[in-house]
Amino acid sequence: MALNDKIEEYLEILDCSGRDLSSASGLSDAAISRYKSGSRIPAYDSQEFNALVSGFEMLFDKSGVKPPEDIREGLKNALPTPGLNREKYAERLGILTSLSEISRTKIAATAGYDPSFITRVIRGERTPSDYIGFTDKISKCIASGCNTLKSINLLSDAIGIDTNLLDTPETRASYIYDYLLSSEGNTPELNVDSARQNKESISNFLSKLDEFDLNDYMKKIHFDKIKVLTSPVMPSGSKHYSGASGMKKAEIAFLKRTVLSPSKEDIWEYSDLPFEELASDEKFSRSWMIGLAMMLKKGLRLHIIHDLGRPFPEMILGLESWIPLYMTGLISPYYLKHEPESSFSHLIRLSGSTALIGECSEKDLSTALFYLSSDPAEIKAAVKRKEALFSHALPLMEIFHDNRKDEYEKLVKKETDALLEEKGEVPVTLSANSNIYFKNIEITRYGHKLIIIAKQGDPEINFVIRYPKLVDAIISMFDVGEPV
Repeated sequence: MALNDKIEEYLEILDCSGRDLSSASGLSDAAISRYKSGSRIPAYDSQEFNALVSGFEMLFDKSGVKPPEDIREGLKNALPTPGLNREKYAERLGILTSLSEISRTKIAATAGYDPSFITRVIRGERTPSDYIGFTDKISKCIASGCNTLKSINLLSDAIGIDTNLLDTPETRASYIYDYLLSSEGNTPELNVDSARQNKESISNFLSKLDEFDLNDYMKKIHFDKIKVLTSPVMPSGSKHYSGASGMKKAEIAFLKRTVLSPSKEDIWEYSDLPFEELASDEKFSRSWMIGLAMMLKKGLRLHIIHDLGRPFPEMILGLESWIPLYMTGLISPYYLKHEPESSFSHLIRLSGSTALIGECSEKDLSTALFYLSSDPAEIKAAVKRKEALFSHALPLMEIFHDNRKDEYEKLVKKETDALLEEKGEVPVTLSANSNIYFKNIEITRYGHKLIIIAKQGDPEINFVIRYPKLVDAIISMFDVGEPV
């Protein structure tokens, strides 16, 4: 039975509609509609699949009707097994279990199977009755046993996935699962190309950071001549905007109200709406950058969640464009470990005086709607949204300007002591004086937990990077010297 048939079966038993399921699960009506039609299928380990399970569990519990089976297992078993080649499956399973630093006996015990059964599956003598459930459990066990740089590199070579994408046990399990159940999988050639592109992206990012001079940049944009506007009459009320042109107007209106406001409160921003069309509009880009410059000159700190749900080179290119703003020391960048449900894209801008909320359907700006308000009650509601969103955010990096020197030195000591205590290791530095790549930055790694990039010059600024993909990418680019 296909997933859409299973969904219809459960809804019929419950005498519920797709809208009821949408309300219970938190998934959009559009997403539920696609699942019911079979035009879209969630991944087994995705937030969407977990939300679907939770929604049905809530509806069955509320109705008092006993489900015909375990709901999670029922939905999982309805997911497709694309082009399964059993001989290839057995061969791959044998290779992957040998890469894990956990023995097959322990893998079997953890997954709840007899060790001899695993061995027979690898030999092709037995087949699991439920490939989906079996692969799910085995993938998680193998992933937990591949947690050193050596084993992750071996796993990367085996399944043809770049090491940067294998940064957590959850992502490793997901790629192992897909690899075992796919008929072909990625090729090593594709992996090599991907790794090369990633290294080029990191090299360009670090080079721009190395070459960037904040004082020259300030002169070029005439920062000293930019005046922070004030007005005796503050813009007020609320406004609606729509489409790509409306998004431009809404963004500029938000910046204008924020700059004109006497409020000194921090700014909070997140958006996964497409920005390419706006960035290509030179007039808008110039006005937007001037507005940001005014905010920073006013001394407002900006907390921003970057949208990292893009291919690695595109993600790095996006971060590269923020380097001038990072260098001011007034930006606190974050990321979301789990990307939001993708049927809708969202935007939130919040300052002490103004809130801007928007969304569009599946990256389509023609469907975008925006609401700008300076009403205190509506700002209060937006604050709650912001707090809920940022509670799931992790620091992409911490940026220490020279006016936070004491705070930075305390962090360095804390991380150095922790590395020595936990791993018996000391930080490893690529000297800015001896490396042939850069002249003005010094790169130091603290195990595989974080990277610190120290930018020399006037002003001095230090980037403490914690995002696993970025940390691993920088580590893989260099043989990072000898312990200091």
